[in-house]
Amino acid sequence: MRLKAQLIWLLLGLLGLAACGPDAAPVKGVSTDIKITYQRQGGVTGITQEWEIYPDGRIVGSGGQELQVPPQQVISLLAEAAQLQSSSLQDTYVSDDACCDQFIYTVIVQVGDQETMIQTSDTAEQPEQLTSLLTGIEDLISNAEPIK
Repeated sequence: MRLKAQLIWLLLGLLGLAACGPDAAPVKGVSTDIKITYQRQGGVTGITQEWEIYPDGRIVGSGGQELQVPPQQVISLLAEAAQLQSSSLQDTYVSDDACCDQFIYTVIVQVGDQETMIQTSDTAEQPEQLTSLLTGIEDLISNAEPIK
């Protein structure tokens, strides 16, 4: 019950930040301490990419690349990611027949000091909730603008 109350306060705080714009101050008493870490590894060339997504719309790549999207675009994605902590998803959906050409995806959701990690792969059978989150993350990154 306590986790659900924290998630509700978090979502209300994130919605408040979105309404105020990117320069908004945190809402008193509401935790905005959430981060999504997204990793994609594999493929024919064996690439490794990692991105951290923050409530203020910043997206920071492991290679030092910094991107930005309007915070409003991040709010629903963060809310969806925060729900992973209270869901009944498994820790891994990586298929046993993972070939060298496919990608392994790792999503780490950190809300305060609680962390949830889920892995999947290209050929894995996974719940729609996870597919939707991965699609949202990929769309967000591909539509982000470099920070100058």
